[in-house]
Amino acid sequence: MDPLSLALAATDVKSVVHVAVELSGPWAFEASPGPGQADLVLVSSGAAVVEAAGEAVTLAAGAGAVLPRSVPYVVRSPRGAAAEAVPIGAVTGACPAEQFERVRHDARPASAEATGRPDGAAPDHVVLGSLLIEDAGASPLIEALPPVLVLPPEAAPWASQTLALIADESQAGRPGASAVAARLAEVFLLQSIRDYVEGLPEVCPDGGDRASWLHALADPDLGRALLAIHRAPEHPWTVEALAAQAYMSRTTFAARFARAVGTPPLRYVARWRLHKAARSLRRGAAVFEAAADAGYGSEASFSKAFKRATGVSPSEYGGDGASDLSEMGPYLDAVELTPPMRSASPTPG
Repeated sequence: MDPLSLALAATDVKSVVHVAVELSGPWAFEASPGPGQADLVLVSSGAAVVEAAGEAVTLAAGAGAVLPRSVPYVVRSPRGAAAEAVPIGAVTGACPAEQFERVRHDARPASAEATGRPDGAAPDHVVLGSLLIEDAGASPLIEALPPVLVLPPEAAPWASQTLALIADESQAGRPGASAVAARLAEVFLLQSIRDYVEGLPEVCPDGGDRASWLHALADPDLGRALLAIHRAPEHPWTVEALAAQAYMSRTTFAARFARAVGTPPLRYVARWRLHKAARSLRRGAAVFEAAADAGYGSEASFSKAFKRATGVSPSEYGGDGASDLSEMGPYLDAVELTPPMRSASPTPG
């Protein structure tokens, strides 16, 4: 698997909510997604403007946008939208999880015509969705994405087909429909991410911010080191060993990795180990199993590092305690790499 595939494989989507809205008049609504929530805005007909993080993107019919980082946003009509946006709940109403709904929202004055707009324009039709990503705040992939991923109209074939399948599963009520709809929503998100990454330049610039991590994945040299880490985070990595994967000297690799990824190589290894361990705990692994799988020298050293990074113990995380690693990043400077529990294997290539 390539580095992006391994990063995508570690991104778990738990559920999906979606609704098709017919919007008339000078409409505008706002949303503030919760932690780990990635929202979708797809225009079936008409147009819409998505505003997030100080940017505005106009979506024509067949285009869409994914907001993967839980940032507040506004969606409005491109033609004379209301001065104030209403909460999204005032537009969609109650939308139970994993249920497809069709609703109408008319922002025109009560005296307006019953159909269409005064200017004769047809209503806008927009599909809205929400994906819940487990521990999105601790995922370098999600953190590295821009606030808005734009899906151009040429993405419509796979986007519309995937959404149609989600709607069909949600409405049919067949056994396993919820699980199938969630998997389809995961495919939709991952395809959106892949489309974005494929448009990045191949050679990683010296950006110095976390967003350039995606460029590092596509970089022929740094990508090999990241691939080795993602394949085997439990390996007893050294800077020299990772530099060899990238065919660089130790000094050149360490400097270039830190500039591109935003953290020193071994801190990145520590973070990926904890990310892998958290995923194992979510899937029911015992604490000692998660520790061994992530390459920690003992259950005690793993528990100490995990609690320092997350604020909760591994047993609390895997049980009924906290389940969000979004605050992991600030603690990683205190995380120490420990010898592997298993004997060292040959350096992954």
